[in-house]
Amino acid sequence: MRAAILVALTLALLVACRPVQPTALPQLAETWIGTLPCEGCAGADHRLTLNPDGSYWLSVTYRGYPQGDPPPVHELGRYTIAERRYALASGEATHALVLTRGGKLEVERTGTRPVALRREPFADRELGPLRLRGMLTHLADATLFESCESGVVYAVQGGAGKPTAELEYRAAASAPGAPLLVALVGRIQAKPAGEEGLASWISIEAWERAVPGASCDGAPPQRRD
Repeated sequence: MRAAILVALTLALLVACRPVQPTALPQLAETWIGTLPCEGCAGADHRLTLNPDGSYWLSVTYRGYPQGDPPPVHELGRYTIAERRYALASGEATHALVLTRGGKLEVERTGTRPVALRREPFADRELGPLRLRGMLTHLADATLFESCESGVVYAVQGGAGKPTAELEYRAAASAPGAPLLVALVGRIQAKPAGEEGLASWISIEAWERAVPGASCDGAPPQRRD
């Protein structure tokens, strides 16, 4: 009996000490929706899109405020999966979710019961507009934006703020083709299936500012060839 107990304890310790293995990201984008409770309003409608490139899109719409509903809040960041647990991060904002055996994503919340999100049949194709920070690079044949929030490189495709962004880039970049840290308002769109090139693009809705000599992580920017 004692030997059986020792074997069971040993197996339990081995399982507990086993390193958590990362899980492969989905091959296609997935959008999950659900309503979370919020203080002072009727509910916060969440739309979470998990992209194959490791980025996530989150849109939250607050309903039922007595003074009127605010505009939707949009967030861009990165996520990882480890043994059915999802960790999302965008700057200082973090979210923890777990995939249940029933196929729902549960949002973990401190001190309260988790709230389940259900998967939509089709993934969202657009996020924004939202404020973004990233490295802008203007090349002879393309303008690229690498988001600080997601780490993903997006092709810049139009937008009312694109001409201003390119003018400001030429004035502030250390050299042609050198990355420049910028702040802007953008809208991200997924490229239609079958088209070549980067998976998503960004339209620059409004220009805010450039920060010459800086980068997302504080290190000197590296030129993109």
